Amino acid sequence: MKKMFKKYGTVKCIGGLMGVFGLLLAIVSMFLGKFETAQLVMIVIASLFILVGLSMMALVMFKKQGTAKCIGGLMGVFGLLLAIVAMFFGKYEDAQLVMKIMASLFILVGLFVMALMAEKHKTFKAIGSIILSTFIISWILPYGYMNGEQLVNYGMGRLGLFDLGIGLYYAVSFTFDKLVFLFVLFGVYGVLSKTTGYQQLVNWLAKKLKGKEIVTALVMSLFTVAFTVMSNQVLMALVFVPFFASVLTKMKVEKITTFAITYGSILIGILGTLYGTEALTEFNSYLGTTVETGLAYRGIILAVAFVLYNFFIVMRLRKYQNNHSAEVMEDPFEVETVTRKKLHSYPVVIVFVVVIALAVLGYISWTTNWSLDFLTRFHEWITNITVKDFYSWALKDPSKYAFGEDYTLFSYLLGQQAVALGSANFAIYYFIPVMVLASVILAAIYKLKANEYIEAFFDGVKKAVKPVLVVVAIYYIFILAYMSPFIPVVTNWVLGLTSSLNPFLASIMAFITSIFNADFGYTSYSVGSYLTTVYANNLDIIHTIYTSMYGLVQVFLPSSLVLMLGLALNNIDYKSWFKYIWLFVAGMFVILVIFFMVLLYI
Repeated sequence: MKKMFKKYGTVKCIGGLMGVFGLLLAIVSMFLGKFETAQLVMIVIASLFILVGLSMMALVMFKKQGTAKCIGGLMGVFGLLLAIVAMFFGKYEDAQLVMKIMASLFILVGLFVMALMAEKHKTFKAIGSIILSTFIISWILPYGYMNGEQLVNYGMGRLGLFDLGIGLYYAVSFTFDKLVFLFVLFGVYGVLSKTTGYQQLVNWLAKKLKGKEIVTALVMSLFTVAFTVMSNQVLMALVFVPFFASVLTKMKVEKITTFAITYGSILIGILGTLYGTEALTEFNSYLGTTVETGLAYRGIILAVAFVLYNFFIVMRLRKYQNNHSAEVMEDPFEVETVTRKKLHSYPVVIVFVVVIALAVLGYISWTTNWSLDFLTRFHEWITNITVKDFYSWALKDPSKYAFGEDYTLFSYLLGQQAVALGSANFAIYYFIPVMVLASVILAAIYKLKANEYIEAFFDGVKKAVKPVLVVVAIYYIFILAYMSPFIPVVTNWVLGLTSSLNPFLASIMAFITSIFNADFGYTSYSVGSYLTTVYANNLDIIHTIYTSMYGLVQVFLPSSLVLMLGLALNNIDYKSWFKYIWLFVAGMFVILVIFFMVLLYI
């Protein structure tokens, strides 16, 4: 014993002994089933011994592993202990559920803190902490479904080894359209980075905008946010965001600032979405609401979030304005020095304008949102044009040319599955041929050989591997939570603490729900009937609470698809972003809760 004390230290050894004693006490208590009170007392004492013992051991480890990391580990262990203790409170269902919810939160936060303090691969470890937490929580909390205001509790739905396999399959299946889109998009940018016209455009803009960083940042952020809040596909913003990032990188803007202006602005668009994002569309579809529900409230939130967010950007730009040693973002599509005979950049500008115009026309729901059917009528007109119509327009005597007169040429060119721009069915994969065709045209104009095009395209595709893995991992969190739906159980208890809508509790519950539900539509599917039944008189407010809290989670937590995708693509570790954005998130949370209280009580 003396040797052990000398080797490991007195405090660490005493802590270890207390932990072992606690474990022994817990084992002994298992044989006291007939003496419930004594068993319960022993379990509580055992837990305290284990907790104090681990804390003493952790004190020694703080110097080696770091305070925050050890605190995270202790929180995780305490959560597990709390979950074990809760098993002995079977006769006290409410107390047991409270202990299980607290245990789950301790485990979630503890694992997240440990991932945040990791030395390497922080981005993937942060996502992994949420995946592991979801798996563990399935062993702690029961699952159920909402039927109006009533919870149908099915008991425990523990996930096992084979569930993890099928869950991964479903994660890939659910995201397949997004994965293909990302591979093609980054492949196209790989080609663009090799064309002289695109290289000249990026370098020319960087030179012209140098010294005007604040104005550039505000314009880029405004454009990105505006597109996101209107577009029904969030990932469509990535069509132009890498271009903005390349320009800012050439301007030597600091890396976190560059990321905030570009990818971060998409997140602000999600936070204050008006008519856009597939998340809002799916949420409304299951909830039975429309984009008009809470629209004015979301508009106010958007304005506040945009101003506050860009205030942080401007302050950081000023901080690094004259700092020539500031770290610049590692641009995956960095343009090279022009080695060929110079050509004008006008073709690139024209193609970009056409592509962006098609994105705006195609992914804003004109008919659904404002009853504007001009694109539907245009689609019907152009797909019904026949060769005979061309003859009548181009020739004085079209009767001499009867060949192919009944062929609807544009209908054949667009294909059998073509739908009108701006329609609800205009999916993200419809834009893939547009991007490829644009890159082929530019490659031909700037005389990029076929072999060079293929090599450049696959170089870009390689850059998509990490982001694609991130997308699958984030949807994996959602699938696991879907397979063991514990959120309705937690929702029923938290929101049931008060007889009427409590903005603070509702915000907390919406925030927690959004951590696990990357697919926001599933939130309304799982708890929507409860929300519409219990809060029928405050539907606009509860709708706004859930949409805004979902957006706030997207801004900074590792279950955010756009955030983690962007970090992985640009090799930025998650901790750097967290340190930058946490104050904005804290401020917005307080502002939102106060705003909801004003709406409800004043």
